[in-house]
Amino acid sequence: MRHEPTPRHSIAPLDLSFYHLDSRSTPQSIAAFLVLDGMPDVEEIRNRFRAAASIFPRLHERLIVSAGRWYPRAYWERADDIDLGDLVLFEANPGLTNISDLAAPAGMYFSRPLDLSRPLWRFHLFGSSDGRGPVGALFIGHHTMTDGFGGLEILRTVTDGSGDVSIAAQLPRRSEPNAQLRNRRRVTVGKVIRELIEPPIASALNGENSPSRELHVRHFPFPELLAMRAHYGVSINDVYLGLVSSALERYSRDVAEQMPAEPRIIIPVNLRSAADADRLGNLLTGVTIRLPASGETLPDRLLLVHERTTTMKRSGIARGYALIARMNARLPAFLQRPFCRAFARRTSCICTNLPNSSSPRKLAGVEIRSTFAAAALMEGHGLAFSLVTYNENAHVAVVVDPGIVRDGPRLLDHFIKAKDELLATLPISDHALLSTDGQRNPSC
Repeated sequence: MRHEPTPRHSIAPLDLSFYHLDSRSTPQSIAAFLVLDGMPDVEEIRNRFRAAASIFPRLHERLIVSAGRWYPRAYWERADDIDLGDLVLFEANPGLTNISDLAAPAGMYFSRPLDLSRPLWRFHLFGSSDGRGPVGALFIGHHTMTDGFGGLEILRTVTDGSGDVSIAAQLPRRSEPNAQLRNRRRVTVGKVIRELIEPPIASALNGENSPSRELHVRHFPFPELLAMRAHYGVSINDVYLGLVSSALERYSRDVAEQMPAEPRIIIPVNLRSAADADRLGNLLTGVTIRLPASGETLPDRLLLVHERTTTMKRSGIARGYALIARMNARLPAFLQRPFCRAFARRTSCICTNLPNSSSPRKLAGVEIRSTFAAAALMEGHGLAFSLVTYNENAHVAVVVDPGIVRDGPRLLDHFIKAKDELLATLPISDHALLSTDGQRNPSC
């Protein structure tokens, strides 16, 4: 009997670069951590992922990489020998009573590297199976398979909710005159070269990575961010980065550890458009920006962040960074890691900001209470911040390498304290945006 060969699909060089950057101490996995109101039907979740593979075939494909020092041949191949239901795992963890309790096993599961010989994702369900207390879920995907936006699209497909519109479908198409684009590329290449010739950063956020990861989370009403944005005339991302800047400075003083005067952070910039709603892979780039120095008041710090992000946006430099990323992805495999290592050791951390559904969603009939994101650490980084807005709440998380950043909860506490202090600077009239329980006042 004749067997048809398994179909193979080429892989984009940028996607493959994350495979080359993967190591035991710096696995290039990203994750979404969900807090559920109870225990869903595990078999229904398995069936939903099986069905999602018809929309996202990559869920049922493995990456095949041939030997080769310079340019190994790589392609996607359907993994017909694997039942996707086997990638949905349940583990009973009795005694978990709150979100912080659930974050500890989530960090442990996130530390476990994916099997790169199988489809590049895994779904963990954990908590008490008797329905007492919250239940955690962790969707882990390798960056080779998708970026954060793609991961959220996968979760949107396997969950249910009103206003079920793709995040990518809401994004505008991006276009730019060729002459402008060429100029931005030249500017970016010069900027990256200048950054690479600077000495590496020596700080409490950088060091030699360990295989261990911890996940720490906090959440607060999203209307608080909206009120601060409206009062100061800045963006949500500006408020977020201003609070990150303040948290890093306070943490440095608190633990008496060295921190850069103006930490240079990496901000992932989405390059998707409406046409990319069902497309996985990496349609993003990372740009760098310096956060304000210590000594500024919180409002001054926020306005300075706004000034710097506005300058960055107007420069259109993100497209130039995308060119640099594609150039690096076309280097021989053994050169990609040193280039990224040099880049990472001249930056302090990654800060991601992902929008999500504004209304509640359900997983196999159980309501999702909270959604957090977990970013991959670059080699030499000990910290990654993330912000996800979901169901009228802002969900902040840090992924830390405990061998570098020793007190993730304290760092997040400083973030929340800075948020509360900035909120207190708003006049009473602006508090009309909030109701007494912290939710948006529907009359406003």
